[in-house]
Amino acid sequence: MRTSLLLSALLLLVACPSTVDDDDSATIDDDDVLDDDDALDDDDSVVSDDDDAVDDDDVVDDDDVVDDDDVVDDDDAAPPAATLADLWAGTASFVADQDPVPVVDPSSGHREACAVNRTDIGPQTVYLYHRCFGQGAWDASICLSISHDGGDTYAEFQGEVVAPQAGHIFAVAPSVFEKDGTWYMVYEESNVAAVYWAQSADGLSWTVQGQLLDHGGGGDWDQGTLSTPGALVTGDGNIYVFYAGFPLGGNVMSIGYASGATMQSLSKSPSNPVFGPSGAGWDGAHVSMGRPIKEGAYWYLVYEGADTDFTCATSNRYGWGMARSLDTVTWERHPGNPFGLSAGSPFGCGNDMPSIWRRYDGEIFVFHTSADTSRIVREHLVATP
Repeated sequence: MRTSLLLSALLLLVACPSTVDDDDSATIDDDDVLDDDDALDDDDSVVSDDDDAVDDDDVVDDDDVVDDDDVVDDDDAAPPAATLADLWAGTASFVADQDPVPVVDPSSGHREACAVNRTDIGPQTVYLYHRCFGQGAWDASICLSISHDGGDTYAEFQGEVVAPQAGHIFAVAPSVFEKDGTWYMVYEESNVAAVYWAQSADGLSWTVQGQLLDHGGGGDWDQGTLSTPGALVTGDGNIYVFYAGFPLGGNVMSIGYASGATMQSLSKSPSNPVFGPSGAGWDGAHVSMGRPIKEGAYWYLVYEGADTDFTCATSNRYGWGMARSLDTVTWERHPGNPFGLSAGSPFGCGNDMPSIWRRYDGEIFVFHTSADTSRIVREHLVATP
């Protein structure tokens, strides 16, 4: 009975149209029915086909994955540059990495050099000012060699940039620095036994300004000579020029300095000389060629010393070492001094005339004369294994 009633009701629904018209009909008509075209066919399927699927070429395979070798970890990173504090702590040492430094001009006699970063010209450009020979009528002058690979090679030899003044024999021992866009050079001039200076807009063309400091008088420690200067500009803009001197008629040098805001206003320290011979050993009788550099709270001074006097006599043994100070007056010698000594017996000069340089990447080097005085040698400060 229940089945018959349900069947009757269904027949009535099929036979009687709704009072709702065709446009408003809720009945799904032919247009609304999903036909074959509207149905989700193989191409429209939500399931990705072969073209849509991530195939073997799209899968990130082992070669594409960044593995341990590709990641720059602590072991692959370049180690930090050794510091002078490391040297004092015994965890760094100087190792000769160029002997000779590859400058191309003729070699003879002492070969002191001073390196300057010129990253304003190129990221690895270095200007090396050094003593040279045979460039003019004089015995020795200051030449320039240029490197564009951080000092590995010196492809450009500019030749003489500062010559001795008329009637003088040599201009040597350059120390170069920049302040407020101007380049300055201090150096030693012969015959007058004095420190001279020059300036330049580009480091290539130099104009000599004359004698920088007056000799002392009345038996002063620097009345007899002023020589082998080394300059530094501090963070507050003050210029420091260290130099060596001895009394009139003397032959044993000590080191003092002058400082000021400009080259024209330098005044000698009332504490001069601030660094003298040790009284015994390799630097017992003579010190000179003081070249300063700052690191942290300390001033560091690389210098040459000798056990007899300043001459190159065959009985005189030279070498180079370092000292440090917190106030530029009281200095502590490095316990490992000297880092180099003249070779052979009789001795004479050699392994002397050092100059320190912090390269643009923080690496520290010292240039000095070779044991036979004819070459420039470069020492690199490296961490001790």
